[in-house]
Amino acid sequence: MSINTRTITKRQIECSTERVDGISYGELYETYKSKELRIKVQSDTKMSNITLNKRFKAVEWMCEVCHDQNLNCETIVLSCSLLDRYTSRKKVESTQLQLVVGTCMYVASKYSEECGLDLQELKKASANVCQPSSVVAIEREVLRTLDYSMSYTHIAHFVDLFCSFFDLKIETECLFSTCCCLRNAGYLNYKPSLLAVAIVSSNSDIQFGGWSRLGECKEFVTSCVNKVLESKQF
Repeated sequence: MSINTRTITKRQIECSTERVDGISYGELYETYKSKELRIKVQSDTKMSNITLNKRFKAVEWMCEVCHDQNLNCETIVLSCSLLDRYTSRKKVESTQLQLVVGTCMYVASKYSEECGLDLQELKKASANVCQPSSVVAIEREVLRTLDYSMSYTHIAHFVDLFCSFFDLKIETECLFSTCCCLRNAGYLNYKPSLLAVAIVSSNSDIQFGGWSRLGECKEFVTSCVNKVLESKQF
């Protein structure tokens, strides 16, 4: 974006007429906002019957596999979203959690990658827990439970939009911050657009104005990143 200031308001983005791929940034932002999905945390300690500690470890493994398989940011975010949406509707036993996580990655990769996650690689990464036949069976259950709904906006969409808007080359930094946030179920308390603003502003000199709770959200992003850096678990 050819602007002299590194400060932008929500209203300026909404009204932007600068175009990318035949659509203005303002129109693209509004389209994303109309499909924005926020999943509510059911309690402070559990989502469905899964404790937040088990969820943390599950998403940690998910991020590791996606990283090892060179899957993109959209796949990681979508995998986590599928997991949270599914477990908010269905009871998942602890013994089945890794299989469900692997299935969510498989489904997400088919949607957002040119070549989906290889089932044999997934089986290997899960130490044989994610058997191909089991993944296919759970895939049908996940999709039915979610009414085959995959068309919604998540963090990665907004991060890409803001990075393109300012011509920022911080994809790696934003991916790291995003993965750190996804491990903490507290990210579900914020809309994807707000999280994306917090992530981009935390990794650049861009100052965003007009977003309520932005300061609080940036503190959340910073705490998530620091926790991972301190534990050296990324």
